[in-house]
Amino acid sequence: MLGCLVTLSPLDPASGARQTVRICSVNDSRVTGLGGLEWEPCVTKAPSIGVQFWNGDFEQGNDPAQVALAFNLAQARKRYPVAITSAWMGCPVEVRVGRVGDPYAQWPVRFVGKVTDYAGDAYPAMSLRAAVDLEPLKANVLTATYAGTGGAEGGADLKNRLKPLALGRPRNVEPVLIDAVNSVYQFSGYGPIEAVEALFERGSQFAPAVANYASYATLVAAAIAPGRWVTCLAQGLVRLGAPAAGVITGDIRGHAVGGVAPRGAGALALRLASIVGLDAGLIAAAAFNALDAEGASNSDLMLTDQVTLIDAVRQLVLPCNWQVLVSNLGVLTALKPSLAPAPTLTLHAQGKALPLVKSVVEQSVSLPYYRTVMAAQRNWRQQSADEIAFEAPLIDKGNYNPDETYREGNYVTLTDGSQWLYINATPSKGHAPPVGTGGDQWWANMRPSTTADDIRYSDGQTVGELQPGEAGADVTGNNTSKDTNAVGGVDADIVLQRIQAVREGIDNLDADVQDIIDNAEQLRQEVDSLSVSTSTNQLTNSDLANGKAGWGLITATPQSFVWGVDNAGFVVPNEHYFGLLCLEQNGDRSADIVSDWIAIDADHWAQASTYLAARECVNSIRLQWGDGGANFLAEGPSSETVYHPFTGWGNLDGFKRVWCKAKRPPNARFYRVVLAKGSFLSNSGNYLSWLFALRPMLATSIDEPNEPLPYSPRGGGAGLSAAAALIEEVRTVAVSAGEAAAQIRSLLQVDVSGQSARLLTVEQVAARADDRTSGARWSKEAVAGNGRAQLTVYAFDNNGNLMSGVDIIGDLTLSGNLIVSGSIITGKLQQNAVTATSAMTQAGNLGAAFQLTHQPRNSESTLQITVSGVVDVPAGSAIRALGDLYIGGVLVNAGIRLGKNNQSNTYSLTRLWGGSNGPVTVRLETSQDGSSPDGPGYVDCTIVITELKR
Repeated sequence: MLGCLVTLSPLDPASGARQTVRICSVNDSRVTGLGGLEWEPCVTKAPSIGVQFWNGDFEQGNDPAQVALAFNLAQARKRYPVAITSAWMGCPVEVRVGRVGDPYAQWPVRFVGKVTDYAGDAYPAMSLRAAVDLEPLKANVLTATYAGTGGAEGGADLKNRLKPLALGRPRNVEPVLIDAVNSVYQFSGYGPIEAVEALFERGSQFAPAVANYASYATLVAAAIAPGRWVTCLAQGLVRLGAPAAGVITGDIRGHAVGGVAPRGAGALALRLASIVGLDAGLIAAAAFNALDAEGASNSDLMLTDQVTLIDAVRQLVLPCNWQVLVSNLGVLTALKPSLAPAPTLTLHAQGKALPLVKSVVEQSVSLPYYRTVMAAQRNWRQQSADEIAFEAPLIDKGNYNPDETYREGNYVTLTDGSQWLYINATPSKGHAPPVGTGGDQWWANMRPSTTADDIRYSDGQTVGELQPGEAGADVTGNNTSKDTNAVGGVDADIVLQRIQAVREGIDNLDADVQDIIDNAEQLRQEVDSLSVSTSTNQLTNSDLANGKAGWGLITATPQSFVWGVDNAGFVVPNEHYFGLLCLEQNGDRSADIVSDWIAIDADHWAQASTYLAARECVNSIRLQWGDGGANFLAEGPSSETVYHPFTGWGNLDGFKRVWCKAKRPPNARFYRVVLAKGSFLSNSGNYLSWLFALRPMLATSIDEPNEPLPYSPRGGGAGLSAAAALIEEVRTVAVSAGEAAAQIRSLLQVDVSGQSARLLTVEQVAARADDRTSGARWSKEAVAGNGRAQLTVYAFDNNGNLMSGVDIIGDLTLSGNLIVSGSIITGKLQQNAVTATSAMTQAGNLGAAFQLTHQPRNSESTLQITVSGVVDVPAGSAIRALGDLYIGGVLVNAGIRLGKNNQSNTYSLTRLWGGSNGPVTVRLETSQDGSSPDGPGYVDCTIVITELKR
């Protein structure tokens, strides 16, 4: 007969410590005394362990195991009186299973976890539900941040930014610029890397590194010629000989162990566990080593955003067609699903086999899987055309047109899939790209054509290999010499009739499909007609009528720049412009004009646009993201660059409108626009370099924008002329087969001379039939300046897994009573949770007694009692200072060792007490164990009684 042993460790609120409760399912002396321990036979429902396995896709991992059990609390409290008053939430649980009569060593542990839910309202019945504890596996991988103190810790703009981590051999990685003055970049900030194999500027490769230095200090002290670069592999750094003129990327061999960067998915998973400090017993190293042994030996991972250990391991392992599991004992492991396992039992739909089948339901399944192996080298930084180094701007002109004039930098696509770049300095038309990949005086090949050998069937055979004339390709080969009016032995008339029936069926199917398409398009148009998804210009001084209000300048060399409004000696009618002048004629100076931070809603798209002009420099704009405190968080995308030496700035035609867009990252709360002035471009006249900008704009939208919004001015001077107000409501509905959603979004916003406030309300409901999920959410957010408060009420049902609650961002102030029927879980209590405090401090020779009396204000209050002090014990033979602690006349602790001979010791102990109407006296009686020629020792004592309202 099978039995179970359950070890529980609930929290005793009186002592503040966890107590051990051992219970079992069999009232048999061979079980109740197993292992020399006492097990109370009170389990009424044996533990049932369940786990949600993978669904057949390699896109998600398994859920951790759970256990459910029940026991008789009245029976348990006979041996463990503390069980009746204990706190069970979060209680550690251990379950052993074995056969009655077997020794304790043959009762293996089958489950280890923590209580997630319990029910004890039907006394004496007590039921518990526990799950494997995932907290150790949810540790953050990126543990290092830039201090912002300069040097290797980056400037103030990088303070608290996560340091990147490169694993394996990631390609085309963009490093972090940590020292703009010395042009120092960091690829990985968690120890040494193996190598930087290649370095690129705007996609153009540098010559190999000329040296490697042992530290940041020696790196920046070295003299490096322009166009050259060096490394500091010990800290994951590179340094350029001159400031970069564009995006820097590199092919690297990342985080090194023993001088070598591991590449296997299993080895990288084990390295991540080491970085976060995971206990070695909580990860199955052998399983991850087996993954690499099977061939998962070319994995790469570049981490710049925060991720938990278990999610990062899943990101490595799932693409290898293995599953990431957390065992019933909380051990992280990896397992290859067997698609052809040996049968272990038979399930009979009519109940003719054990275990009995209670019901049978046929469910839909996904398409069948086949053994497929794919591999790709990921490009971690995808450059836009304007970020590639070339003699002219790279512009995609689409399909080749013989009647169109092409210029240097234009590239086209042919019908065979090949792509060609126009390289001639003279514009022309009618010169078609040549056949093959050799190129000519007008065109250079960027991508070869698609051939039959590029297309493969599931058996690996290519279209080029299977020609129509080959055996098996011509189905008429089945005909015989007698089949003069037959196809494969079937009369041709019958074949024609069958073909006609198929055609009619296809026509009917086409009509049905077209009806579905028409209905979907009509629904889309109706939804679009209900949506107003964009905001107006959010910059409060976009017309610059208020000068530089709402704007700032960021540069490492402010003495090198002059920044003003309308300060370049020309006038643009009915406009104001920024002029940013660099006073030095070299390539080492750059600066950013930045707007004030503006709050942005979750799941919204941001767009920035500006009219730019340049003189002897390369200018652009970009987005930046800020955290909840309106501090710099991360860089966003950049616009195309403006670097032509424009002239005639006296009208808008002398400027070019540029823009960029991005969806708000999950951890961002604010955004702003940056007007970026690049370095000086050499010229024969040694003219100074300028950035000119006017009509800047920031706006948000619910949907991804395809083009910049029309410019709308904001500002117009001081007072009411700079005021703006907005009332916006968006109602959206979406219905399709098996799912439906509806949303109401309302916005109130005002802006006056740089001061803004808004109130956003979002109401959402949604339901899906395929996975039986539904949800409702109501959210209200208030923003004034940098202050933000939010209240969210939500309820979700994920196939029977219920979750609901209220999320509050900001302080919560109540004018009435707070009545809670459940538990309050918090990391700390504010000072106002204390209703009264009593304290005393006295001193004397060992043998003295110290006491303090406190009158509780409420009989339901909890008293927190702290006794502490210093004791000087004289020299002698094993002399000790002891103490007996009494609370309310009850000896709580006897023989407490306060110190030992010939030492000065500090002592401190804390106890909880409650449920008293009358005065509570705390008394510490001290004594000296042994004598000394120096006489008795000396002790001082402080007693503090803090009353906490329960």
